[in-house]
Amino acid sequence: LFRQHWHHVITYCCVFADFGMCVAFLGPTVLDLGCLTSTDMQTMSLVFFSQLLCSLIGASMAGYLHHALSRSRCHANHILLVATSVIPMTVFLVPFCRTLWVLAIVLAVMGINMGTIDCLANLQMINLFGEKVPPFLQAMHFCYGLGAFISPMIVEPFLLNEDCTIFINNATSPGGEQISATGELIIPNNASDAFMPAHSLADAQLQTRVQYAFWIIAAVMLPVPLLVLSLSIRLRITGWKPGHHTLIESDSESSYSGASTNEYGGDEISNPWKQEDKAPKQLAFSHLVAVTALISFMLFLYDGLQSGYGAWVYSYAVKSIVDLNTTEGAYLNALFWGMFALGRLISIPLATRFSPVFMLLCNIVSILVNAMIIMVCLRHDHVALYVGTALFGIFLSSIAPTTISVGEAYIDLTSAITSIIVVMGAIGEMVFPVIIGNV
Repeated sequence: LFRQHWHHVITYCCVFADFGMCVAFLGPTVLDLGCLTSTDMQTMSLVFFSQLLCSLIGASMAGYLHHALSRSRCHANHILLVATSVIPMTVFLVPFCRTLWVLAIVLAVMGINMGTIDCLANLQMINLFGEKVPPFLQAMHFCYGLGAFISPMIVEPFLLNEDCTIFINNATSPGGEQISATGELIIPNNASDAFMPAHSLADAQLQTRVQYAFWIIAAVMLPVPLLVLSLSIRLRITGWKPGHHTLIESDSESSYSGASTNEYGGDEISNPWKQEDKAPKQLAFSHLVAVTALISFMLFLYDGLQSGYGAWVYSYAVKSIVDLNTTEGAYLNALFWGMFALGRLISIPLATRFSPVFMLLCNIVSILVNAMIIMVCLRHDHVALYVGTALFGIFLSSIAPTTISVGEAYIDLTSAITSIIVVMGAIGEMVFPVIIGNV
């Protein structure tokens, strides 16, 4: 089956890897971006809000556009092509932002396209494989984790890791350091420069090399729109016919109506896992609403936890854990996303052997036990932070795709329902980092 749909699977997996890279780069670079934009740490939480709020808007717009344009020549892959083309441009522009509001605008544009990718890539994969989607959905979300792991590793060598808040506030810092009238830090004679590489805001802005990290990430993302373009061209040549439509005809129809045509109405790319005579699931409206609400709440909660932890674990570790330096903080962030990717990789074969409900229950119980024992009781311990971060990443990793698979088993995930689910997850991703950043 993979050989028959390899182009689709590889394309959507690469698209989701781009999505993961965009989510993960803000956490490790927040200190350097604060220096570049002359913004203190607490105010920098607004850039997370800007990106994730617009990600929510993008997910909402994508679901509507997918349905509205389903009968036209403009297909979901064309929308994905635009989104994957815009994202590298915004990543390239980030280091040129020297004020907070300009950075917020650039990240807002990035967020809209991130939300578009989140909604449409999930929807396309579900439409392609139907009820047999779990392993492929896990594979796509593994690529999200892989992208999120790669991003901090690219960024780490270029970080200045300087908290410029004491320069910006031009006052006595909490540790007792004095700031001169020119904004320079007055360092005692016995102090070591190793702990304070910059002595003023201008010095920090000159020393940071974080722009190279963003340009490398943008370059890594460039082949993805070409891959989406190749898929669109292939499907148009082999399968698209005027007057045909996509698999989803309306919000009230099933996404898996048993049609043997492909996304463009052609029959060259068949789906052997879809049954020709399968009828839409007949459910009471109250049942449909209840399942949709439950799935949406799950994604709101766990996407929010994932986003909040990934965004702030670096800053928390550097500022709260004794003897943990800034390089270790970046590696801790990479550890979370690396274990996140590993968890999704492990979930691919598990999804073929266990039911989504069983996998979801195991993940939830494991997260609760890990959070209570390690992350709460031993939250200031160096080793416990590493162990807890690794376990948290593994058990949190497969909740989102597994939850979607659970929903697909009980209801037909149309474009409207998928948009609602993704939007609720985006709301969680937007709210949790802001709350954590202001606590």
